[in-house]
Amino acid sequence: MDHRPWTGKGIKILLLFVFLVHSPLSTVHGQSLSPQTLSRGESKTLTVDYEIGDVAVTDPEVVDFAVQDNRRHIYLNARGEGAATLTLWDSEGKPRDAVPITVYGEDLNGLLQAARRDFGYFPALEFLVEDRTIRVVGNAPSHYVYERLEEFAAKHPQIINEAAIAEPVLDTLTGSIEKAIGIPGIKVRPVRNRIVLEGVAYSQAQANKALEIAKLYNPNTLNLIEVREKNRSPGREKMVQLDIFFMEIQKSALKTFGIQWAPGSFPAGGPANGAFGGAGGEGGGIAGLGQSLIGFVLNVIPKIRFAREHGVGRVLENPTLFVKSGDPAEFFSGVQIPYFSQDSVQFKEVGVKVEAEPIISGGDVDLKLNTSISSPSPHIQGGINTHSVNTTAYIPSGHAAVLGGILSNQDVKTYNRIPRDMVTASALFTLFLSKDFQTSKSELVVFVLPKIVDEPAPAGAAQKDWEVMEEKIIRDRSMKEYLDYMKKKGGVPEIVTSRRRSWKEKRGL
Repeated sequence: MDHRPWTGKGIKILLLFVFLVHSPLSTVHGQSLSPQTLSRGESKTLTVDYEIGDVAVTDPEVVDFAVQDNRRHIYLNARGEGAATLTLWDSEGKPRDAVPITVYGEDLNGLLQAARRDFGYFPALEFLVEDRTIRVVGNAPSHYVYERLEEFAAKHPQIINEAAIAEPVLDTLTGSIEKAIGIPGIKVRPVRNRIVLEGVAYSQAQANKALEIAKLYNPNTLNLIEVREKNRSPGREKMVQLDIFFMEIQKSALKTFGIQWAPGSFPAGGPANGAFGGAGGEGGGIAGLGQSLIGFVLNVIPKIRFAREHGVGRVLENPTLFVKSGDPAEFFSGVQIPYFSQDSVQFKEVGVKVEAEPIISGGDVDLKLNTSISSPSPHIQGGINTHSVNTTAYIPSGHAAVLGGILSNQDVKTYNRIPRDMVTASALFTLFLSKDFQTSKSELVVFVLPKIVDEPAPAGAAQKDWEVMEEKIIRDRSMKEYLDYMKKKGGVPEIVTSRRRSWKEKRGL
């Protein structure tokens, strides 16, 4: 332990420290000095309107002082970077001023020169020196320049960046981000030099996608998107047309369709590769296999037309669905039958239902398909017989998917009349009445033909084409009607203009 005696200077500093501890800043009255900023090595003289008594500084390594002989001026010398508080008492011992002092490590003039060297060639930026600080004002010509300004200000406390990104730059940036996201309902706008995402997304995946794309342009993007889970993807996508044919086809005519059944669809030793179609008798055919089959057929429309014209097949139901690639679509033909249970009523669907989800892959379609046929049970009161196929298939362009074995002949052969509560408007009505189906001479086959729909022409172009066609039709029909039509449009018919020109030419006018 150091037992050296205290010097007079050490005792004075200790007494001032104790006095500061017992004299809180809240007791300072009539403060006349404002906060001070200096650069390291810089000096400054402060003037007060009272006679200075005692003086103390919290950190002599940051700033030291000297009181001049008239006791009205105090000399400050900035020694090191940091912050300190200078406290002054008057000659009567009353605390008068507590002055915060900040000492910066760099010279302000040198810092101003560095700022102008790095950013002075942008005419929209200005550097204003105020109260020992440099304020940067104006418009940054790009987001990159603005980020450099922010980094520069973060390194130097004397720099205050008050510049903003130029409005045209922000508009261009937000437009580029919104176009790259490409999701309807999600908007991009600037707010005080930041990019804000807002609007509605219909899945969390869409909201995440929008945010990640925006961050590629601006990492400080603020996400205010509201998510509403709707199991759909809004936006411009290619459309798929699904033509679905529920057909009753004679077994002898199945082979004329050239159906290529998927490998493994038939039991060992069973027919395959399109050769099947002539089996007859009870329990024969694809419905007698006890399993559902899937296959493919090319040019199905001419083959369906041939079967209808030759009386070997008929279309029971032919719905057409339009759906965006990747979105689900559903078709139902039937009715909901009520069932009474004590004091409540329940409903069960009876009829034909198709759920499809196509995804375009080049010129082909990857299709997820769920087809079900339900009917009231003839044996169980309130029971529903349901037959369904749930499958996926990659369908090449021009081909159609074929589903067979959904409904067995055995299921309806015992009906001598239409089942109670059966909907006579659905495809099942005529199928259950068919003697051929009841006696296993025909099959229920479902064809699903996907087609990629071309994008429609813009409304303006379509309207213009229609007006040209309408004008031609009216002109060919009646000249009087054509002249009246053109007068209503406010124009002069070309044929009238031509006649006037010919009349003037003949007269040399």
